[in-house]
Amino acid sequence: AGFVPINDSSIHYFTGMFLGAGHVIKNLHISRAGTDYAGLFGDVWGGTIDSLGLLEANIKADSGYVDSVASYNDIGTITNCYATGSVTINQGIAGGLVGWNDGTISSCFSTANATGTEYVGGLLGMNDGLVSNCYATGTVSGRDYVGGIAGDNTSTLADCYAIGNVTGSGSYIGGIAGGNRISTNCYWDTLTTGCTSGYGVSSDTFSGSGLTTAEMHQSSSYGGWNFSTVWSISPSVNNGYPYLMANVMTSVEAAIGTPRAFSLLQNFPNPFNPTTTISFYLPSKSFVSLTVFDMVGRKIATILSEEMSPGTYSRQWNAAKLSSGIYFYRLQAGTYIETKKLVLLK
Repeated sequence: AGFVPINDSSIHYFTGMFLGAGHVIKNLHISRAGTDYAGLFGDVWGGTIDSLGLLEANIKADSGYVDSVASYNDIGTITNCYATGSVTINQGIAGGLVGWNDGTISSCFSTANATGTEYVGGLLGMNDGLVSNCYATGTVSGRDYVGGIAGDNTSTLADCYAIGNVTGSGSYIGGIAGGNRISTNCYWDTLTTGCTSGYGVSSDTFSGSGLTTAEMHQSSSYGGWNFSTVWSISPSVNNGYPYLMANVMTSVEAAIGTPRAFSLLQNFPNPFNPTTTISFYLPSKSFVSLTVFDMVGRKIATILSEEMSPGTYSRQWNAAKLSSGIYFYRLQAGTYIETKKLVLLK
């Protein structure tokens, strides 16, 4: 039967804060008959789940809600989370990250494959809340109300995209959502999803469009998106599709493989007070130096100076003893050197 979901009963809600700090849980296994909540968390009631990754989750249920992170996000907040693996349900609602959302989800993604009958989505099965700045890449299959992001969207999706193959044997199949109320600036890859329409049935508004794979690799294709502090795009990251700057595990490659190129990511949060996280990719073994300078070029901190193996890394910097202002951080790994700006605001 595997893991027992946290707060899996409708009378025992999760109301606290789970701060993952960028850590991951690997190989989460749940296969429970007769349970309504199959996922790491069962029912999140006003709680918060932040900065958590699930790698290669394998979750199955007969009915109810099935997902990776939270089966039912009931007026809760889920940010900077991601999931890989698979979720399967025989009869009920299935989503790669969340089963049913009645709260807020932002800066999240899923590469998990989702399989079910009605209300199946690459990110979530049913959306009754607000979902923004998210994406899904896993395959999605079901019967009715099947979508690349959401099986059914009765509320709002904003600044999201989907590229996973979407198939349904019944009605209401869409590259973004099977059923749609309000979707703003949402895009899907028409080639990889196999969908010519972003939604199966719409009762309100939809803005965005289906794009070719080549267009999906260009930031200019995403009208209204924030490519300054929220999104970024690079041929060497996430297979060329947009990735979230705040969610540094941006693809299966970055999460469980070796990055193909050196990269220094924008610190998060920025501005910050007094701590911030700096992340970077190393495609090969290198001697790495990560330092911070002030506006006149004086070195004020050495965050690390050591030989490191290939991989994705994050380091936290505490500037409690410094005054507000603009600073610069520099990564040097072999012959690779890159510098970015950060802002301390007290």
